[in-house]
Amino acid sequence: MKVNGAIPGVSRPQFVLLLVGFAFFLIGPLFERFSWVSLLGWLFLAMSWGTSVEIDGKKLRLYYLFGKKAVEVPIEEVWEVKAMNRLTLSSLAREFPDFFLLVLSVVCFSLFVVLTHPSRDYSGYTALFLVSASYLLLLSIPFGWDEIGMLAFAIPLILSLLLWLIVPGAVDPIMVFIGEIAVFFTYASYYSRDYVVLKTVGEKYLITLNSKVPVDVFLRTLGGRVDVQTP
Repeated sequence: MKVNGAIPGVSRPQFVLLLVGFAFFLIGPLFERFSWVSLLGWLFLAMSWGTSVEIDGKKLRLYYLFGKKAVEVPIEEVWEVKAMNRLTLSSLAREFPDFFLLVLSVVCFSLFVVLTHPSRDYSGYTALFLVSASYLLLLSIPFGWDEIGMLAFAIPLILSLLLWLIVPGAVDPIMVFIGEIAVFFTYASYYSRDYVVLKTVGEKYLITLNSKVPVDVFLRTLGGRVDVQTP
């Protein structure tokens, strides 16, 4: 049975695809002869996007690779289920530190390129730095503090100003504007979804649900236990 509106998020297979994708995507443009390598990065990033979630008897299937590859999770092995949006002190950075470190590495690498290549030819790295830094903030803020998440809108302006003071040639107003637009859609998407974390022995899986799929309905389908944390 396909769970409409449910999309698999962070998991080990997705993390590997993201790691390879970002490696190609970030490094490729630095070498003019091999700039086409960045296209491979886009391909791996696209393959990492979850497509659907299915429940087949006692198994949960999480589909990646354009829906061609499924990760099977035996439901009886799920020993804890967390409805993240109800946990006021929890954040995705705390639940998935490896993913947090991956985003942090993107922030650091893009900043390094901006500082060492102060040219508008590399202004794409400026936009990537601004957006990834804002996303890093959203990952770190507990869901109960969503008002603070609105600070993400100020990050592109603040960081672009600091960059302009250090390396004026690296700041392109168009890229700053693009960064603000990207942060707006990232914020809107981040807080318009519900997040469910499934824990098995040695593994964690993230499921994102849109407003059409109530968390309670999904949890009853799994038959799992919700770990509710109070403020």
